[in-house]
Amino acid sequence: MIFESQYWKDDLRKIGARILKRKGQTRWIARSFVALEKDVFVGFYAIRKLVEAKKLSVTIETMQIDVTTYSSTEKGVTRLNSHRLDEHYDFTSPSQGQVPILLMCNQVIHSYIFTGYFNDDYTLGGIFVTSDHSRKQKLYAVEVDALIMLFETVATDDPVEMHSIFDPSIGDYGVTLHSTYQRHRDHEADK
Repeated sequence: MIFESQYWKDDLRKIGARILKRKGQTRWIARSFVALEKDVFVGFYAIRKLVEAKKLSVTIETMQIDVTTYSSTEKGVTRLNSHRLDEHYDFTSPSQGQVPILLMCNQVIHSYIFTGYFNDDYTLGGIFVTSDHSRKQKLYAVEVDALIMLFETVATDDPVEMHSIFDPSIGDYGVTLHSTYQRHRDHEADK
């Protein structure tokens, strides 16, 4: 359980800032890849923990992130060949869409494949990721700007209103938090 969420959110802001610095980096050594992987992993882990601890507004909990997906070629990705992405995923037919934040958290936390991808000028374009459970179906691509925006958005989420209702089926309270932004948006919709 998370007692005080602000420390977690402060770390998310720092992670977003570090990724922003790496966005323009053109020389990638092993240490750079590891730092990126650790930051993205810890960032998504923090988001999942904050959602599960009910420390984020419903706006964040229901947020979607833009992704590009690539279908599996069904050639059997394994630990020994997982680096050969072009053999295992169809890069000729990308699909644009959005996925729920928690789905992406789980893809990263349980990643079977995780690697950065790069633009033509060798700067960071984003990440490719798929979990141990999804690797036989698809590969996800998340652009670096979407990662930075997500971490910053979660870091600045400030719930100001809480609703809780006891649910006897789970023996606990269902909790919904609203941010100032969400409350304003709901108020405007009621007019």
